[in-house]
Amino acid sequence: MKSIFFALFTFIQFVSHAQSDLKCAEKFISLLNDYDSTSLDSLLTPDFELKRNFVNYHHDRERFMGQYIMYNRNLKGKFKILETISSKNPVQFVVEDQSVYFDKLQIQYPTWKITLYVKNQQIQKMVLDSTIYYRQYVEDSKLKGGQFHDWTQEKYPDETDEMRSQTPGLLEKRLNEYLKQKNKR
Repeated sequence: MKSIFFALFTFIQFVSHAQSDLKCAEKFISLLNDYDSTSLDSLLTPDFELKRNFVNYHHDRERFMGQYIMYNRNLKGKFKILETISSKNPVQFVVEDQSVYFDKLQIQYPTWKITLYVKNQQIQKMVLDSTIYYRQYVEDSKLKGGQFHDWTQEKYPDETDEMRSQTPGLLEKRLNEYLKQKNKR
């Protein structure tokens, strides 16, 4: 009888811990979508990192809290959770990456597999992986994003991609100008 109670108690603890990891991960995505850097700051471990498995580039905690959050805010970027793959640590979602950049250039929203490693109810690591639609996303981005990039280089040669992504409202302003000019043709 004791072994049944012990097994039931262990199972309840396991399920409860998995649910708290899922809630922590969902809270992280929600705060990220709200660009709430103050609340995000307390939700990240000191050694937090963002890694993308499809490119050789990552963000440490400082760059994530600065550049990444600012970039997402300027793009009006949001992750829409489409599916929960795993609710226990590491928590995994399939998300749709929505932004004004994709909207304006009519690039189909890319989907990513996000893996979040939770440690003591904080996010230690975020890993972005590509999905089966990655190739189409790359092709669309090269074509449509390339045309926009060429236009900005011609029209605003002293402006960099980084300036547009880091200056509030500038990227959306340039996208609107580009589309207005493109639609006149």
